[in-house]
Amino acid sequence: MALFRIPKLKNGLYGEFMCGGTLISDQYILSAAHCFDSDDHRLGNVTIILGEHNIEERESSTRVIRYATNIYLNGYNKADQSNDIALVRLNRPLDFNGQHSHLQPICLPTDDSIQSDGNSCMATGWGKTEETGDGGRTPSVLKEVRLPIRSNDYCRERYPQDFRWNTNICAGYDRGGRDACQGDSGGPLNCQLNNGVWVIEGITSYGRGCARVDTPGVYTKVSAYLPWIKYVTGI
Repeated sequence: MALFRIPKLKNGLYGEFMCGGTLISDQYILSAAHCFDSDDHRLGNVTIILGEHNIEERESSTRVIRYATNIYLNGYNKADQSNDIALVRLNRPLDFNGQHSHLQPICLPTDDSIQSDGNSCMATGWGKTEETGDGGRTPSVLKEVRLPIRSNDYCRERYPQDFRWNTNICAGYDRGGRDACQGDSGGPLNCQLNNGVWVIEGITSYGRGCARVDTPGVYTKVSAYLPWIKYVTGI
């Protein structure tokens, strides 16, 4: 898990918390395009933190990268939230056999690894723990929540204007109570395949509030963008 901060605002250990991301190779991080749609969030203003667990402490596993060389988007449309996916290229490759041996990339899904309705996956991030109130503050320690994947029909009924079955998935409980929330954007929805391997199936994108009844969160479907990801990264 990676996170992005804006150091110039001087709020917190490395700056103001911005978004999450997921390491998928020695030089690329997968995140959400909407995390980078303002002038404050240009790469020159962003610090990338890898191997983080507690964002209020300096941990031995943490690696701070002040600059990345490029960000790649794939037709992101802010108006309808389509194609909410971004690739951030680090300024140099990580050494998984040396100083970065404690870091490992998540596996990408395959075309036939799409999770079916009801399968359970894990969303992770440092986002708010509640929509409002004291829980609306960003936690210090990385959180995770198990969520069931929902069918395309279910998702379209809840988001008739925005949900795109071919590039989105949604996950959540009818009863609510558990969900990703503000600040989790760009982070992963990881799912375990039948062979035990964990893959990143979704990127936290949008939703209505947090953990509301009968209101799942929406994620960018990573498998829909595999050709683009492989073209950009070469992996």
